[in-house]
Amino acid sequence: MLNSVYPNESVRWDRVIACLNKNGDNIAESSFVMNFSTENFLMKHEIDSAFVVLKPYSEENIGDNRMSVFLLKEKFSTVNNWNNKPIVNSEFYAVSKSVPSTEENKVRIDVSNLVKYQSKNYKFNLPLIFDLYNDNLTETTFASFYSTNVDIDEVKPKLEVYYK
Repeated sequence: MLNSVYPNESVRWDRVIACLNKNGDNIAESSFVMNFSTENFLMKHEIDSAFVVLKPYSEENIGDNRMSVFLLKEKFSTVNNWNNKPIVNSEFYAVSKSVPSTEENKVRIDVSNLVKYQSKNYKFNLPLIFDLYNDNLTETTFASFYSTNVDIDEVKPKLEVYYK
């Protein structure tokens, strides 16, 4: 995760990934990056649609926690941090619906345009950065999800790709 409280390091929480805006004395913001390795799958198939599926973590999801999802122009590295964010391709992005405050539902984000772009440009990976859609710091906003480091496969982030 990229966190403004730790501007010169890449922060890692073992089981949770999150986007947040926290107002008050300690204003903090964070984004998270995911890289889906697609090898040459995208080049072999004509993509119809694609979705990132995330499982919300606990009841900490509050505020206007819709997320923007951007395609990175470069591969994410552990040297990236809040002050050294990777460059995004701002032409192609997706916006999620609000994240529920319970763990019951999964969040499904349509990233079809991002995946189609990568497939047409012969890219092997899908590096995405997730950030809050509304950067308004007047209210505390939080969107948290299970990460790939969890032992339960059903809650890990997934990329669903449908092809013709």
